[in-house]
Amino acid sequence: MNPLAYLFLIIGLGYLIGSIDIFGIKFGNSAIILVGIVFGHFGAQIPDMVGTLGLVMFIGAVGLKAGKNILYFLKTNGLSFLLIALFVISLSGILSLLFYYMTGIDKDLVMGILSGAMTSTTALATAQEAGAGQLAVIGYGITYIFGVVGIVSLVQVMPKLMGVNQEEEIDKLRPPKNSTGAPSLAGFKQIDKNGLFVFFTTLLLGMILGSLEVPLPGGSQFSLGNSGGPLIVGLLAGHFKRIGQINIEIPNDILNVFSSLGISLFLSDSGINAGQGIVDILGDYGLQIFIMGMIMTLVTSLLGFALAYLIFKLPVYGALGTTTGAMTSAPSLGALMESSQTDLVVPFYAACQPIATILLVFLPQVLNLIIAAVG
Repeated sequence: MNPLAYLFLIIGLGYLIGSIDIFGIKFGNSAIILVGIVFGHFGAQIPDMVGTLGLVMFIGAVGLKAGKNILYFLKTNGLSFLLIALFVISLSGILSLLFYYMTGIDKDLVMGILSGAMTSTTALATAQEAGAGQLAVIGYGITYIFGVVGIVSLVQVMPKLMGVNQEEEIDKLRPPKNSTGAPSLAGFKQIDKNGLFVFFTTLLLGMILGSLEVPLPGGSQFSLGNSGGPLIVGLLAGHFKRIGQINIEIPNDILNVFSSLGISLFLSDSGINAGQGIVDILGDYGLQIFIMGMIMTLVTSLLGFALAYLIFKLPVYGALGTTTGAMTSAPSLGALMESSQTDLVVPFYAACQPIATILLVFLPQVLNLIIAAVG
């Protein structure tokens, strides 16, 4: 079958299955990854670059939406966001060391488990640059599946378990009027009504920013990548909304279309890649790796949410948004937006995700140093 036909089929079936209520949970567009895994197992292929295109579109749209309120949230909760991201990433590092010393598994596998459980291709890339081999990719492939499904389930189940009133919780997320810090657009010219030029220019500048590499000690390099770059440029464009006398704000309806399309493309590619050879991998390495990844995903996400909600007193949906950002999980943000029926969770994700991404760049190198020193 034509690769494009597979792509359309996977996305269509994913949306259909995601609309089914299973014990009060709807996976929404996150079901696309499950369909993709099945098709990937049976050898289906989709066009190259679909995943990258989808990720850049989704993250760019997220940044543009979040930028409208980001300054207010940073002013009111900036320290909380930093500490939550630091806590979650540090906890994942501690668990990685515990797995390594308690089970005796290969160090490269541990790096892969960490990357997959935290749904971070950035951490995987950094680990590979630091010398991790194919075992890291295998560990990532096994644990990534639950890394996505686990956090997607969390953001849908937790509000139900807590019996929250959705409207009341959404109201808690709304910034006071005139408190966003964004400039007024009254009297500015609008030459791009649908915002297509602005959107794709944001993606272009974001990818350029993400491709810039900063040398680090030990010969490795840091870059924001295809997620961090578009997110930061999107946040800036979404906040300032204008260039000179020209209005560059993009309507939310347009951004919603791009974010939905982007996450669908990204999830279909992730599912196809995860499904290829998964049975053989599980047969070779058993369930041990999967269970370790599941433990890491659940412990970090649950404790991260508890810290955000119980200690820093963030609203339920805000705490979940912060958790998805600290876990660098774009699919779970999509699920949270869908289940909460509001975009007001986006700034919480956007405030934590860049911090967590930067920390995950350094974490594999820190773990390597600790293992080398301790033995």
